[in-house]
Amino acid sequence: MAIFFLHISQDLAFMLTLAYQYIPILILFITLAVLFGFLIVHKKLTETRQKRSPFTKDFLRGPGYSEFKRIELINEDITCWLFVLLFLPIFVYSILFMHLHHPDRALQDNLLFYIPFALFYGFGLYKMNFLLTQRRKARLGFEGEIAVGQELNQLLANGYHVFHDYPASKNNIDHVLIGPAGVFAVETKARSKPTTKKNPQGDHKVFYDGKLLKFPGWSESEPIRQAKRQAAELSVELSKAVGEPVQAQPVLAIPGWYVERTAKPDIFIVNGKGAHGLFCKLPVSLDESMIQRIVYQVEQKCRDVKPKAYREWEQH
Repeated sequence: MAIFFLHISQDLAFMLTLAYQYIPILILFITLAVLFGFLIVHKKLTETRQKRSPFTKDFLRGPGYSEFKRIELINEDITCWLFVLLFLPIFVYSILFMHLHHPDRALQDNLLFYIPFALFYGFGLYKMNFLLTQRRKARLGFEGEIAVGQELNQLLANGYHVFHDYPASKNNIDHVLIGPAGVFAVETKARSKPTTKKNPQGDHKVFYDGKLLKFPGWSESEPIRQAKRQAAELSVELSKAVGEPVQAQPVLAIPGWYVERTAKPDIFIVNGKGAHGLFCKLPVSLDESMIQRIVYQVEQKCRDVKPKAYREWEQH
């Protein structure tokens, strides 16, 4: 009888030891299961609510809409990689812990076991750095479009119609301005300012010589070409849509910089703040009838942001 109870005690001790060894990995998977279970239950409860969105029309795109969507996608990737980087060490530790008291210690003593996890973790850190850099650039672009868009919106009081993030066939046009002086395709380029210890505020001037934008330490010409391409593309699209020739003029906005022109520019270059005075002084080239026809076509493409408070599968 004593031997019987001894065997039972040994088996029970073995089972408790085994369970103890599996605790870390069980906690990991239980945590994930609870999290996903909560999300599923929340979705089901939301579906049962007899409510629908009060909005019957899609919204117009706001300034920087595409950049905002890009930031959302980057944030999703960052969240996924953050979970990986947080849980991977716990997962590796759980495996090692399960074998800690195992008679065969080859797993712990073999460095080859750690190498794949270490390499993958290093790749995860590299990916996080890349995503954080991309998010910072996207935020700069988004904030630049917000700054210029808010300045352009002031022209609404002067008979202009302002649309943002126009989805052209090839690229999105940051802003489209339609008013008495014509149609303008506004391309925004937000550029950070280099700083030094002597000048912590950074240089604020950019020179345009008719071909190049000369910033402190570097030069660019692609923004000029891009603004012209987008204006030409918008001209073609609107001409086809209204059935009459429409000539969109290119505008380049560089928010936060003082633009000094050393040659006569072939496109409008503004820093955003001077937009109101510029467009209000231009001669009239469109009558009200043509303005409304163009506005209608542009609005059809820009009004595509669907309400999200209640998605389609939630509405009853």
